[in-house]
Amino acid sequence: MEKMKPLNYPVKYAIMEIFEQTGWNYGLNELERDYEVVANIVVKCYVVGERIKYFNDGSRSIKYEVVFLYRESMEAYQLFKINYPEYNLFTNECTNSVFVPTLFNTFSEAKAMANKANDEILDKKIMRIHFGKSLKDDIAKIEEEHNKTLTKYQIVEEDLEDKTKDVEITELKEIDNLSRDELIVKRILSK
Repeated sequence: MEKMKPLNYPVKYAIMEIFEQTGWNYGLNELERDYEVVANIVVKCYVVGERIKYFNDGSRSIKYEVVFLYRESMEAYQLFKINYPEYNLFTNECTNSVFVPTLFNTFSEAKAMANKANDEILDKKIMRIHFGKSLKDDIAKIEEEHNKTLTKYQIVEEDLEDKTKDVEITELKEIDNLSRDELIVKRILSK
């Protein structure tokens, strides 16, 4: 088992949405795959940034830019693989990050929110059912499929938590409002 390299990014828990193909859509010239969120799991992540949006009523919304410690793998022999932040050299933007609305300090806090989001996925699936004589059977079938998917990803979630047990949750630190070059100079001078 490959060991995680220590990085100096803050580490928190976040909810990772799992997408799977759920059907087909009619595209411009051919059928296109239809992907939806089928489960939400709790995974540790590196916090690489945050985006604050201000609204005209005086409120604001914060989204955190994160890179999950593991990401879904396209290789047949492994479902998830180690993931580190990757940057575009010209724009200095993280190329493998996603934005999440909430970060958590404990697994249990994040798990409660993930369970709530998974319940919402099930509710949306049930709302798509056509009313008819087989409504009860259709609901039971959807619940069974949903529970099977959640069980599969619950095992993945537990495996990822076990693989990252050595990576400690850290606090977000306030830094001086300096440019990147000024931070580099400050770091060099402090040595």
